[in-house]
Amino acid sequence: MYRPSLPETDEPVEPAFADPDSCARWISQFQLTDIRLAHRTLTGKLSGLNRAVLSPLVRLKVTELLRETVDIVQESYGRKLVGKPLPLSDSESSIRDEIVSLWAEMATSYGHCLNAGIDGEPSVAGHLARICQRCLHYTALQISGYIFLSHQVDSRLWLQLHQLYRLSEDAGFSTVPESFDRHLPPTSCADHFIRTVLLCQADPYELTRSQLQLVNRWLDGWTSLVVITRDIPASAKTSPPIAIDLESSGCILHPASRGAAIRYLDMSELGKNLKIRMVLLQQGQAPSQLGLGESLPPDFCLSLIEKLHRHWCEGKMARRFDERTISHRAELCFGLEEIHFHLSGKVFTQPVEKSSLNKRQHVEIGLFGHIASKGEQKNGRGTESWNIQDENGKEFSLIRTEKGVRVSPGHLVGIRGDEGFVPCVIRWVIAGLEGSVNMGLKLLEGRPEAVAIRQTGINLTVSGKYVPAILLHFGERTSLVMPREWYVRNRIIAVLDREGLSMEFKLTGLAGKGADYERATFMQI
Repeated sequence: MYRPSLPETDEPVEPAFADPDSCARWISQFQLTDIRLAHRTLTGKLSGLNRAVLSPLVRLKVTELLRETVDIVQESYGRKLVGKPLPLSDSESSIRDEIVSLWAEMATSYGHCLNAGIDGEPSVAGHLARICQRCLHYTALQISGYIFLSHQVDSRLWLQLHQLYRLSEDAGFSTVPESFDRHLPPTSCADHFIRTVLLCQADPYELTRSQLQLVNRWLDGWTSLVVITRDIPASAKTSPPIAIDLESSGCILHPASRGAAIRYLDMSELGKNLKIRMVLLQQGQAPSQLGLGESLPPDFCLSLIEKLHRHWCEGKMARRFDERTISHRAELCFGLEEIHFHLSGKVFTQPVEKSSLNKRQHVEIGLFGHIASKGEQKNGRGTESWNIQDENGKEFSLIRTEKGVRVSPGHLVGIRGDEGFVPCVIRWVIAGLEGSVNMGLKLLEGRPEAVAIRQTGINLTVSGKYVPAILLHFGERTSLVMPREWYVRNRIIAVLDREGLSMEFKLTGLAGKGADYERATFMQI
């Protein structure tokens, strides 16, 4: 039977808490004013507890008392990393490691109790189902911690999760419900295992943080609809199961995989449930009526549930960190201004009316076709070279192993094509454990042209100066890529092309929106 590998206990090490009462008193006086200090103090206490010789039952009671405090501290400390581009800075990486380390200390503390129970310690033998459930939970939190930060998951954590679940099967308590959260019904080891696998299979690296949090909440009520089997389910032809190898350090296998260590998640019941919700949302029912949450847009819920159904119930594999590199390399630039620079061949400067030109500027126009400036001697921030792993028409998967610009989903990137740079948007980013970065790009359709735009009229809500923009010529679907906060329906803007031709556009619709841009449809007036 599997036993967690744990640090050795040492008799001379004084336990952080001698008994549950002293732990409760310490918690009541614990200060959260300095969250980083609080986090390090709590980690130190747990580390000391894990090295000290202590009665298994006392250790179990103390660790149970610490759970709520650990949750509060972890949530507060984790906010420091929300929305950070990748790769993380050294200080941010340190915070990430500290957060994962505290979850690991909790798993270790329960692991000591688990090993004692496996060895027949009578004081905890009757609590093995609960202890194993806790070990699974804190292992799962380490995995989800990496996922929420868009990082590659350490493969050793998947192996640990698989082994813990298999232990619960071998011991006969994998489906025994145990109280875990006073706000939720009791859950089993199988429930925690299913939840983690489904989160990983939800294609989490292409979800926003709010979507991930919503899926995490929905899983509270959905894991009971999934059954783990040793044989391929009878419903496999119409509802492909999710297959997992309990002896592997990976996550998901092909649904037709076979072997003694293979387990299948029968997704047929959850699949039916999701289809019903999709139909009801399409018929106009509110998400709140379907138990999906309050104040959520129906279209938002519908598109997310459709995505989950594809990945959970239709056999579509979720994205993983990919270390492959190939010889084909791509040249990239980052942000609207840099793309504009490479399209136009010059640093953006405010257009000057012809009547205000001086003699030198007239000469520059005659020589260069535009007004030269000191800024034009710059080459922008330069470009980066990435390896292309996959290229599928309008989508690219790339990897960079050297240090470079920090990136995050929703931002504009230019990729050099046969006829110059073309704008793309970052769809997903995954940071590798060794510092490399995977990134997925989606091409914005249309032939790009560098233009300048400014708002016209009175009551300006943005600067009245010209700003760089990109016109994407695509027939009837031609669109305009602008900085954030520029789009207002029916707004009239002045557009100046590369040849100096001035036009007026009325913005008619929002075709897309990212972290640093908006893409609008328009009509010329």
